[in-house]
Amino acid sequence: MGELLPKLKQRLKVVSNVFDDDLKLIIDSGIEYFKNINDDFSPGDKHSDTVLLFEYCRYYFNDVGELFSTNYAKELLQLSLRGVIDETKVGDSSSE
Repeated sequence: MGELLPKLKQRLKVVSNVFDDDLKLIIDSGIEYFKNINDDFSPGDKHSDTVLLFEYCRYYFNDVGELFSTNYAKELLQLSLRGVIDETKVGDSSSE
């Protein structure tokens, strides 16, 4: 998470440290939200996961978090399906 905060602040154009605690909470809640959808969610390692997390943070930082799941339904479905596909691949390889 250490490298995520400065990148998020840059993306949101936040130059002050006043919002650091709020942003850390938003990052943590976003990671938890996405890990509930797919345990393999890995911001920092997977670019698409980082982008999705930053969009989640942008919505919540701007007090419109309730719109995130509607506007990112496709990406959330892809994240969910990625977990199912990964589990299927593991199941197939263990049966060989």
